Amino acid sequence: MENIFIKILNQSIAAGWLIIAIIILRMIFKKYTKSLLTAFWAVAALRLVLPFSIKSVFSLIPSAATVPETILYDNTPHIDSGVYFINHAVNPAISQSLSPSPGNSVNPAQILLYFASALWIIGVIAMLCYMIVSSIILKVKLKTATYYTDGVYQSDRIKGPFVFGFISPKIYLPYNLNDSYISFVLRHEKKHIERRDHIIRPLAFLLLAFYWFNPLVWAAYILFCRDTELA
Repeated sequence: MENIFIKILNQSIAAGWLIIAIIILRMIFKKYTKSLLTAFWAVAALRLVLPFSIKSVFSLIPSAATVPETILYDNTPHIDSGVYFINHAVNPAISQSLSPSPGNSVNPAQILLYFASALWIIGVIAMLCYMIVSSIILKVKLKTATYYTDGVYQSDRIKGPFVFGFISPKIYLPYNLNDSYISFVLRHEKKHIERRDHIIRPLAFLLLAFYWFNPLVWAAYILFCRDTELA
């Protein structure tokens, strides 16, 4: 389990560098089409999904394996961030606190990573349970929704319009929505369906569930959702 967590941690760190770059690019290209911004986020998602790194001379990732798997057994544990001043600042503290003592059956790095991987699994399960329970609660709420037109329903138990459904998406509108706005709202929600946002967003949350410990992934998810709305 610890080795799996190390791989997840390394992919998270590598994606973190990309997310920082995308946030900067997002500010530079903010006047351009929002579809371009969502394409940027696809690159970060690929970095989180792919178990290997695509290297090139244009790579923005200083190191694809910041935490070596050998850290579990090294006499002098260290990281390789690919950035000298980070290594120089962090490695002395890591070596001092995680170096094994002679005669011990396990070393501090093994203990730390064991508890870290256990906490990671608990967090993943909690996020997935939240996703499932929230979907079930929403589905129960929508049982009282009434037919409005093809693929569109109204409900008095929701506060705003949205698309719900992974395979057969439907649009749900609150009853208190001003009639003069409905045509615009329907165009907006139908565009979400056309762009497959009802599929992409849950998949993005699934990635977030596995990388919940990385605040940059949270920032990417929030900004991605915002950009899909603007697109």
